[in-house]
Amino acid sequence: MLGRTFNEGDPYHQLLSVIPQRTPNLNHLELGLQAHINIAVYDSITESLSRLRHLRLPPYACLPGFTMFIRSDELETLAFGYEIDTVEQARSLIMWDYIRSPIILPPERFPGLKIVELCCSVERATEFFLSLIPQERCLEEIRLCVPAGQFGPAHPSRHQIRELHLAIVRSVPELRKVHIRFATDHTNFEATASVDLNIGLKDLVQAEDLQPFISCEKLQSFRFYHPYPVSINHHELKDLVSHWRSLTELAITPDPFLPPDRYPLHMKILGWPALHVVARHNPMLVTLELLLVDPRSRGLYSPALLKAIRKSLHKLSHLKSFDVGPLCFLPLFFRGDRAEVWALSSRRLFTTRYIFDD
Repeated sequence: MLGRTFNEGDPYHQLLSVIPQRTPNLNHLELGLQAHINIAVYDSITESLSRLRHLRLPPYACLPGFTMFIRSDELETLAFGYEIDTVEQARSLIMWDYIRSPIILPPERFPGLKIVELCCSVERATEFFLSLIPQERCLEEIRLCVPAGQFGPAHPSRHQIRELHLAIVRSVPELRKVHIRFATDHTNFEATASVDLNIGLKDLVQAEDLQPFISCEKLQSFRFYHPYPVSINHHELKDLVSHWRSLTELAITPDPFLPPDRYPLHMKILGWPALHVVARHNPMLVTLELLLVDPRSRGLYSPALLKAIRKSLHKLSHLKSFDVGPLCFLPLFFRGDRAEVWALSSRRLFTTRYIFDD
């Protein structure tokens, strides 16, 4: 299919042309065809569907003027990318497919647009947000997948990431949800030379790089995933989340893809005090994903710390998803002749008690 030209006898055109004929009032359209199919297949379809509210298409490498063919002024969601919920999906889907051309929204179009989703480089995403006029639309939610690695662009620098965050905040003043995933196509960092395993503190995303979002006081969901761990302590976390009183979802790289034995020695890690911070400032959290387990320390937890953890979790009564990082580094909690094992997974929280008798 790669490199083929478009014509009216194209089987995809024949298939998709039926959509506006049979369902002219369609308001929700998602197409997951491979992104190397000629984008001209979609032009006449989107031009004919004037009632579209939700449109999802693959992340085409080149999108010159495509949005001009979208005739619906009722559009609320515009997505160029695949629905990515897990790191595994990201690795498999973005090996080849991501937007390489500039992304442009026509002026004074899509006034009701609330959600934008893109799969592209940091440079393209930053250009896109800088091109937006904040008062022109009602944007509330940003979803961004940034591919990197052997088949994608190079891993962005801290400066590039911060500039992206500043551009988002500037162009989306009513931001309520932001989901940014820096995906990688590598399944084994040890086997690739394109990723620097001997990273230093200067290479890690720092708390200050997330600070542009402090001004987004209506934020309900903040998800930030990166192959490298974020260098942040619980004091810096407090400076962030104390501004987000409506927050129900918080994720900051809970399970970095970088091998834990390669973390810089003096890197800041949140640790369990962060649990007290979010319990105090964000009691309505439903999802919490943070790197709380320090892989450099396998020490046992004291009864006092265990009590503090229990107290914080009790305050987070709405919590349904809880991820503290690589499970293999989660120690046992000992109390005399009893051992309590807390099994913490990325999708649910459950407790199993074991009693050991001598």
